Amino acid sequence: MAQRTIDLDVVREEKMALSPNIENSLRDAVNAGLGAFKAAQEKLNDIQSQLSKGYSDLVSKGAADQSAEVSQLRGLLEQGLGSLKEAQTRLETLLKK
Repeated sequence: MAQRTIDLDVVREEKMALSPNIENSLRDAVNAGLGAFKAAQEKLNDIQSQLSKGYSDLVSKGAADQSAEVSQLRGLLEQGLGSLKEAQTRLETLLKK
């Protein structure tokens, strides 16, 4: 049986050569993760901005509509809100007793 000898200098050199590759790979993975997070954050901000603008546009269009049907709907809504406020006041009065 032949005896194998291990050259420690060769092992150290191989370990040193491998180490920077692992560090670079880890650094790249971390940077890729940070980049993905930043891109997702920017995309979410864009979506939020688009939704806000779209909602504002709808509010403006609704406010500009002065048709008879819309006016009637607004009147019914006002009556409903008035009834809710009145019910809330009555309930608060009953709870205080």
